[in-house]
Amino acid sequence: MGSGLTKADRAKLTSVFAWAQKRCGTAFHLTFEPFAATGEAAHTIFTCRRHDARQQEDALHFIVGVNRPALRNMSSQKLRRMAVHEIVHAILWPLTDFADQAAGDDGELLERIGAANETATYVLQRALVGDV
Repeated sequence: MGSGLTKADRAKLTSVFAWAQKRCGTAFHLTFEPFAATGEAAHTIFTCRRHDARQQEDALHFIVGVNRPALRNMSSQKLRRMAVHEIVHAILWPLTDFADQAAGDDGELLERIGAANETATYVLQRALVGDV
C-alpha cells in the first residue's frame, strides 16, 4: 500500500477540510501530502504550509501535510477540530509574516511572536468549534 494517500484518505480529508473551511468562512485551495512523522512529530496529525510552485507564493493555496498512520485512528469530530486549527493558522499567516519581518533577527521576539500566534490560533479555534 505504500505511504501515499489512498482515495479513501483523500475523500476523508476533503470532507473534513470542507467542513472546517465552511466553519471558518474561507475558500483556500488545499493540496494533501503524506509526511513521515517521527520523534516528537509522531503525535502531529496535520501540518500546513504555503504552496510556492514556481517560486510564487499563492496566498490562497496551502499544502496540508498528513500523518497517514495517525489519521486512521482519529474520529471525524477530532479531525475537524484539527482541520480548523490549520485553517486558522492559514488565516493568520500574513499577520505572522509581517511580525516576523519586523522582528528581523531578534530570536527572543521571534519566539514570542510564535507563541502569540499559537495562542491566537487556539482562541479562534475555541470560538469556532468550542473546546480544544
